[in-house]
Parts: sequence; structure tokens; C-alpha cells
Amino acid sequence: MSISRLTPELQAPPRASGHAGGRGRPPGRPHQAVLPKLHDEPERPTPCYYDPELWHPDEQKPNPEAMAACWGCFFQRQCAIKALKTNAEFGIWAGYRLAPGPGLEVSRAQLAIIAGREMGPPLSPGPETSAVLAGERVEDPAPEGATLAGITRDEINIKPDITPTPESVCDDDDLDVEDDDFRDDHSAVISLTNRHTLVRQCSNSPVQLALAFGHLSPAHAG
Repeated sequence: MSISRLTPELQAPPRASGHAGGRGRPPGRPHQAVLPKLHDEPERPTPCYYDPELWHPDEQKPNPEAMAACWGCFFQRQCAIKALKTNAEFGIWAGYRLAPGPGLEVSRAQLAIIAGREMGPPLSPGPETSAVLAGERVEDPAPEGATLAGITRDEINIKPDITPTPESVCDDDDLDVEDDDFRDDHSAVISLTNRHTLVRQCSNSPVQLALAFGHLSPAHAG
């Protein structure tokens, strides 16, 4: 037997047709879009992992606590997809109870909404499950010392300390004072606390505000 028969024949690679000069894209697989893959199994344990008999009981009775736990589970959407994919007929899936009967298709329709295949909000899982969810919200109130943007609740309800100011400071009748009387009378020093009060009470009149701080005389006010 000739050794040449055992060696593969060398063939020239095919030239890709395309642009002028025989230069084109090398042969290969065409571009394909890759769809995101949804994992059928969760990456971390779900509530039903620790106590599966609550979600798949032998008596096939509904369990409001188990159904309520599904509504807070991170794997709810993938669970609904898996139930539709496997045509599940028993157990609690994604917060709904599946059982043979007229209500099976209704529950599957809600799972399709949770899975993202249909539009619209899903129906309520039932009054008992809704009561369990409402009870969990009541049992977990916000703490009394909770802060909002770094501010405690006690700091939000602050009562302003407003000191009354003599009426003569912002009285319009004081604008008719003679120049000689104003020059002889030395204006008293106004404390910082009273100045903030004057700003609030005299903010409607720029002239009164200037007089309160001593920047304007009654002669210039006219």
C-alpha cells in the first residue's frame, strides 16, 4: 500500500467570491444573534427549597403562606416560565395554585403575565394570600429613628423661634422723623437674632428693611 494513500490530500482553500480581485470575506459561519439564556434553576436557594412540601403538598390544598412567599421571591418570573414550559398541573407556582379543573387555565393565564408573555397585571392570588401579604407589611413598619436623606423625623418638625420685634421698628409713622432728631439719636445695636426677625417682618418693604439695619436715614427714605 502506498504511503501516499494514507496521507490526506492537500487542497487549496476555496476563494471567497466577493469584491474585485477575489478579495472577500473568508469562509465561515454567518453572523448570528445570540438570545439571552434563562436558567431553569435558581443560582441561590428559594423559599420552596427548604420546605418543598408546602408548595407541593400531598393533599393539594392551597397554602396562603407559601403563595405569599412566592410574591417576594427573586425567582418568580423564571418559576412561571418553568411551570408553563412543563405544563404543570399541581402545586404552587409563582404565587398561584395549579390544580386540575376549570381554574387551571385561569391560573396559567396569570403565570403567562408574570412570565412576560402576556400584557396586563395579574389577578389577585386570593383573599387569604392577600391578607398574609398585608400582615407582613404591617409587621414590618419603618423604625422610629429612620432618616430621610440624613434627617431624622425629630429634626423635620422644628418649630421656629420667632421673637417679637417692637412695632416702632417697622412702623410707617416713624418715617416722618426730623433730620435733626435722627442725627442726635444714636441708633441702638441690633442683635443677630433680632436682625433675622426684622428681615422676616420687614421683607415687604425695602425702605423699612434698610431703616431696621441702619443703612438708610428717614431723609433718604423720602
